[in-house]
Amino acid sequence: MIRILFDGPPSHESGRFIEVENEKGESISLGEWVHDGDYWVLQFPDNRKVNADLLEALEDIAKGNAGIPDDILASGRAATTSYMWTYSQERARKAIADPKESE
Repeated sequence: MIRILFDGPPSHESGRFIEVENEKGESISLGEWVHDGDYWVLQFPDNRKVNADLLEALEDIAKGNAGIPDDILASGRAATTSYMWTYSQERARKAIADPKESE
């Protein structure tokens, strides 16, 4: 969870921005402040596409792990684990290779 703190409630005279923190109340650096005409904007990346790609990658990894070739399975646990790890890493890297493509 990400918490964005203000010193007052939403209204036509809203509170001022105070801090961005995690669920433990620890300050975190998130987003980027950008001057946009008359406003200052705190921009956050839209990770919905990245998250969808990661979910798809996990589903693909599960399918890939279920489809491990018989010769790998016959080679024993170490070979099977190595195959699963390599496949998982390649698929995950592909899913998050360039977050800008996911926006």
